Amino acid sequence: MTKVRTLRTEHARYDLADWDGKSTGHFQPIGDTVQVKIDAAAKTAGREGSILLPETKRDQLDGAVQTGIIVAMGEGAFFWTADRTRQWEGQRPKVGDRVFFRLYAGSATPFIWDEVKYRMMTDADIFAIVHTPSTQDAQT
Repeated sequence: MTKVRTLRTEHARYDLADWDGKSTGHFQPIGDTVQVKIDAAAKTAGREGSILLPETKRDQLDGAVQTGIIVAMGEGAFFWTADRTRQWEGQRPKVGDRVFFRLYAGSATPFIWDEVKYRMMTDADIFAIVHTPSTQDAQT
């Protein structure tokens, strides 16, 4: 089986972020905050990936990414529902899950270590756990 490496959306292709299961140690979210390692815009575009995208365009696309991997969570994340009126029921996202979140959700972390981009958001910004099929490309 081939593992999915690229996620295609209506407007762009994203290289899926990898995570080795180890905490970065740079941030520890508090409360209902979640730290997500975002998927990065692909370096190329076009049918065969023959068009090299400039860094400014990739930065734009990275701002609009809606998927990534949870790498850390505050102690209150996914304890209450998004409207904060009742306790969470059912499956809870956990560290290591690939998730789908609100467009432009959260804040980009102010620092980039090892060329990795993270975003901090509240648990209410996360809509779904993404289960990627075992193919070369996935369509959203």
